[in-house]
Amino acid sequence: MTSSDQPDGPRGLAPRHTATPPRRYTIEPDLTRWGELRDPALEAEFLEHRFENELARTLRWSAWGATFVYAFFGLVDYLVVWDVADVAIQIRYFAVVPVSIGLAALSMTRFAGRYVRAIGIIHSLMGPALFLTVGELAVDPGGLLYTLWGAILFPLLVPQLTRLGVRWSLVVAAISLAYLVVLDRLVAPRELYQLLFIVLFFIVGCGFGAWATYQAEVAGRRSFWKEKIIAWQMEELASEREKSERLLLNVLPASIAERLRDTDETIADRFDEVTVLFADMAGFTSYSTRVSPEQLVSRLDAIFSRFDDIADRLGLEKIKTIGDAYMVAAGLPHTHEDGPAAVARMALEMRAAVEALNAETGESFAVRIGIHTGPAVAGVIGRRKFIYDLWGDTVNTASRMESHGEIGQIQLSETTARLLEGRFELEARGEIELKGKGRMPTFWLRGSTSEA
Repeated sequence: MTSSDQPDGPRGLAPRHTATPPRRYTIEPDLTRWGELRDPALEAEFLEHRFENELARTLRWSAWGATFVYAFFGLVDYLVVWDVADVAIQIRYFAVVPVSIGLAALSMTRFAGRYVRAIGIIHSLMGPALFLTVGELAVDPGGLLYTLWGAILFPLLVPQLTRLGVRWSLVVAAISLAYLVVLDRLVAPRELYQLLFIVLFFIVGCGFGAWATYQAEVAGRRSFWKEKIIAWQMEELASEREKSERLLLNVLPASIAERLRDTDETIADRFDEVTVLFADMAGFTSYSTRVSPEQLVSRLDAIFSRFDDIADRLGLEKIKTIGDAYMVAAGLPHTHEDGPAAVARMALEMRAAVEALNAETGESFAVRIGIHTGPAVAGVIGRRKFIYDLWGDTVNTASRMESHGEIGQIQLSETTARLLEGRFELEARGEIELKGKGRMPTFWLRGSTSEA
């Protein structure tokens, strides 16, 4: 027989428990004097785990096996306790075997998990009761043999077979011992030394049974505890890896982060057409002199967070922020179906976002934006603090578009303007002198057309 201390649960199984990992744990589990886990949630999870992984598979077979043993021993009744064989047969086949069949049938239903303990207790009491009753009614030596079977064999084996645990095994043993003494005194009193001899054997059998049960219970919980430690450690590793992944993805594009994990080689790519946007927050220098550092960082974070949301929605890649400057690009690390248009839309939405924030806060910030399109090289630099950055004349030109622009305006290079022509409202600014570039024609981005 098998049993467990399972609480009720759906489909006859114990409800799923997941104990919270302790902050600090040792190799050895914290057990009570009965060999149970001191943490109630952990103990419930162990019982559930044992039922689902061990007892649920063996319950029905052991229940039917016990029924077969009860039925088979009817042949022994005629050989050993022949004088009360008729009484033994009646008790066995009209009481014990039917009850055992009922318990075996119950073990095959979806309610088995709910009544596992009851099945174990009934079998643990029924076996000793049968043999002790017949043993007290029969003459010796057959009666004494049955009594000793009930006093030694069952207390020794039943706790192992029923898996009731130490406490319930001792309760069942105490009830059986009390039944033996009372039955002996009421039915056919033996000599006192004989009764004491039987009681001693009973106590010895119970002692060995309880000791073996305790060792089995402790061994099972130790094994479960080691599995839990491994599971908790794996969860901690997974959690730390997830945190590292999130941090890495906050710094690098997903495809670049994956390449960085897979290789130690330098990551550098050349792109034929990248549209780069630089934005600078006008008014932040004076703002920083009249507010606390916390207020300054909070306000800048609010602005840049809105910029990040726009970039994510439009499929653009945020490159970096430097002070109150913001850099974003389209066309890397993957090609964009219409990078220049997406960057133009972002520029317009960035300006609108700053105006909306001003309306909310009463501030008077403004953004100056420059955009240029052309070839560039992108890659990862650094070994401790990674950064995915861009290099090339396209980046320098986009930066000049921003620095030589006007507050609140979006300035485009001629290259970008040609790519947006007909889809956005553009205004020629004319040629301007750009530091390190000479004179270049530029355009203002005023808005998007209805077609855009």
